[in-house]
Amino acid sequence: TAPFSIPRPWDREAPRLVKEHIDEIVEFLENVDDIIELGRVVDEQTRKALLTSYLPPSIRKLWRELRTYDVEHSYANFRFEILHLYPEVDERRRGSFAGLVQLCQEFKGVERDEEGHLCRFGVMFCGSVKRLQAPVALITNRDACVMYLRTLDSGFARRVQQFVEERSVATV
Repeated sequence: TAPFSIPRPWDREAPRLVKEHIDEIVEFLENVDDIIELGRVVDEQTRKALLTSYLPPSIRKLWRELRTYDVEHSYANFRFEILHLYPEVDERRRGSFAGLVQLCQEFKGVERDEEGHLCRFGVMFCGSVKRLQAPVALITNRDACVMYLRTLDSGFARRVQQFVEERSVATV
């Protein structure tokens, strides 16, 4: 196997941050961290310079203006300060009630025969609720269940609720 070669900013395979969208920022930072690790870049200032070299000029200028870009600060501190510019990243990681409501709106009316949609909604819904319940609960199990059922097609929601109620009576 050929040794890893650190992509230059003009290379096609170089990471790009086209828009300051939360998902893109997170992916961009992870990609650059992978390059730093695979390229065995150990110098803190070289890491910062490499990270910012992949950015468009306006974002590069902003990030290089951060106080942690200075030589006395570590790459980890610089990366941490970058994330503070985008509090939405932390909100997405922690979850928000508004995000859960938006998720339910996106999947509103999902029916029983839409197995793929239902599975994806279930996974994303449970993940969101889990984030909202730890460490300080922002939503109760009851409220989460009500939101879940309201997202489903009304007929399907009644059948699910009936099934759950019958099952809980059977276990008593």
